[in-house]
Amino acid sequence: MKITRFTPAALQVAVLSLRSGCPDLDETRLLRALRDFQPNTEKPKEHLLVEPGKMLRPVEVASRLNCSRMQVFRLMRAGILPRVKLGARSVRIPESALVRLEGEKTEEVKP
Repeated sequence: MKITRFTPAALQVAVLSLRSGCPDLDETRLLRALRDFQPNTEKPKEHLLVEPGKMLRPVEVASRLNCSRMQVFRLMRAGILPRVKLGARSVRIPESALVRLEGEKTEEVKP
């Protein structure tokens, strides 16, 4: 995206509205930043994406794994089970991760 012209009034309004977050901003710096701007075309990191599907509470995971809720939290802390934080005290576990973990457990048991 190439921007070539700005009216002085538009520049002044932009600088005044952005100045609260960047006190030393002036028209020259704003024009330079707009000229050098490159949009981010990188794809998001794969390990940061959560697979779509059902999300389970730790209690539900504990009942499916036949273990305690604290054991589920230990598995999350160890990185064995991924978690999605919904707030300060609320987490969910993707069901796909649980299915994968259950599959690994059955493979270990097979003779």
